[in-house]
Amino acid sequence: MECRKYLIIFLILVSNTVIAQSISKNALYLSQELNFGNYLGFNLGLNYDFNKRQSVKAGYDLNFRIPRSRPKDYSPDLFNSLIQGVKFPYEQMQTWQLTVGNIYNLRNDGSIRLKLSFGVGYTTFSEPKEWQESQDDHTGGNYTWENKNRYTTSLIINPKLEIPMTSNYGVSISPVLHLNREIFYYGISLGQLLLMD
Repeated sequence: MECRKYLIIFLILVSNTVIAQSISKNALYLSQELNFGNYLGFNLGLNYDFNKRQSVKAGYDLNFRIPRSRPKDYSPDLFNSLIQGVKFPYEQMQTWQLTVGNIYNLRNDGSIRLKLSFGVGYTTFSEPKEWQESQDDHTGGNYTWENKNRYTTSLIINPKLEIPMTSNYGVSISPVLHLNREIFYYGISLGQLLLMD
């Protein structure tokens, strides 16, 4: 599990060649996005455009935030945490998702396009719970906790504006919403696309 997370982060950091306009009618590409909202994180997606009109995306979202359940007087022991590698408490949301949508060219040359996408996701939450005050100097802070996992399905709404800058590079910006019984996630994603074919 940890290895998969590091691989995903590595792919985001090393991928810098992007495409914004498909040369052929169909295009297969990776999307990489940073998420900013009530969580912070990133999204990786495998995208396929059909006839420059429809799109489908299989994606993975990983987002974090400071847990709302964290005691107000929580204090990490930075020195011991750096030496011993003790983990800090954070709330994590992972979503495997599948979205479909339509593509609308806002300019005749296709240099600016809008993708209106929606779909479903399988979401996992991991949240620190059962906080206990700690007297142990080696815990990494003044509290201990247990991570509790929850699972649910999500409705994904993700319109995206793609702006090709050259035939090999472009940028994207998109509002994103995840709706489920656990949380209402909202944010803005800034991304790029990596051509696969």
